[in-house]
Amino acid sequence: MRRRIVLAGAILLLLVLVPAASFAGESLAIYAGGIACVEESRTVLLVGGDGEKLRLDNVPSRLIPSSLQVVFDGEILAQAFYYTSPGRILAAQIGEQIQLESEGKLYYGTLLAVGEWITLRDENERIHFIANPERIEIQSRNELALSPYVELTVSGQRAGVELIELLYLTEGITWKASYIGVLSQDEASLALDAWISVSNTCGRDFTDAIVKLVAGDVNREAQTVLYARSAMDLETTPKTSLTGETAFEYHVYRVPGKLSIANGRSKLFPYTASASVGVNKTYTYDGAYNDGVRVALEFVNSLANGLGNALPGGVARIFQQQSDGTTLFIGESRIMDTPADEQISLEVGGAFDLVGERIQVSREQVASSTYRESYLITLANHKEEAVLISVVEHPGGSSWEILSSSEGYEKVDSDTICFSVNVPAGEKKEVSYTVEYRY
Repeated sequence: MRRRIVLAGAILLLLVLVPAASFAGESLAIYAGGIACVEESRTVLLVGGDGEKLRLDNVPSRLIPSSLQVVFDGEILAQAFYYTSPGRILAAQIGEQIQLESEGKLYYGTLLAVGEWITLRDENERIHFIANPERIEIQSRNELALSPYVELTVSGQRAGVELIELLYLTEGITWKASYIGVLSQDEASLALDAWISVSNTCGRDFTDAIVKLVAGDVNREAQTVLYARSAMDLETTPKTSLTGETAFEYHVYRVPGKLSIANGRSKLFPYTASASVGVNKTYTYDGAYNDGVRVALEFVNSLANGLGNALPGGVARIFQQQSDGTTLFIGESRIMDTPADEQISLEVGGAFDLVGERIQVSREQVASSTYRESYLITLANHKEEAVLISVVEHPGGSSWEILSSSEGYEKVDSDTICFSVNVPAGEKKEVSYTVEYRY
């Protein structure tokens, strides 16, 4: 039987949902990289006998088919995943007869290609290239899987109600952390709130699911191409804290109770908060990479400092209360995945009243693969108080040696040295050094 689907303007998606099983329970382990590990238990009605086809509807449209594992009291002879995405409906008809209308003219023929132009061949063997048709009619000989489903071919089971367990990966479910910090007027402490948002664009809803959020660098090989994301509606859950634990080499955060999240929606959870985290303001001048002096807030993620929970990576947006009662946004930075008792540095912007200048004074070749260079760094402090500025330099070559310097320095690593320079209020300070390096 031939089925006709009419597409007017944009492609119209016909969703046909045929219930094949009832849910007994589901859980999700969601990863920040945009995938989730889903476990489901369903009860299904089996007729019995060899080669029975069992259709499981209400699966994600972005399910990774090769990850699907099925466990039940019987034998799986074959399993398949069927879904024709909205963007692939027309492409699935290549070689079939279609009819379309463009600028008031009707075209009928065999579809040859789909892209910027729709290419078809009419009955007179003429080739037509048509862009942006107003109407398309498809004569499809094959049923389109407009609603995703898994088909199992099973054998060896008894007739009646059976429990079936599914384990699979799906793309389109992700989570991320975000932080809001309010710096005190004296710049000595930070009120910090952490939030976690969960987003679902996998193509199906989840209801009353047990949810865990996994933080860490989970290796993945060949990545599946992601579909375009839909607009997300944000829903905030009641105030309740997430609990953390470790698993393998990752941190896992358990969402309290059970979570229902519809496709195309996001939910926001409070994770941790501290009314007062002690911070230090630091200044850094890295003249090889930045024109100005950068300012950062540093603090230790410890219980003694008002925190102490493992902090998942996310953007921190920092504000400061002003003396007139208003609040200013002073910058944002990224917190990396940070265990307890580790230090965090948030670079929030440039220091307006601090100026740095870096000049290469000389450069000479002293041997076939050896060079000698001299640098002068000038720091100007237009503030009303003295500041300590870390001046970072990056000697080159496969090996190097500082021949002379006007200030003491610390070797940070094989490519970095740091001068700690105290610049009095309203004054300038110069740092000079000579380096010899070899290739």
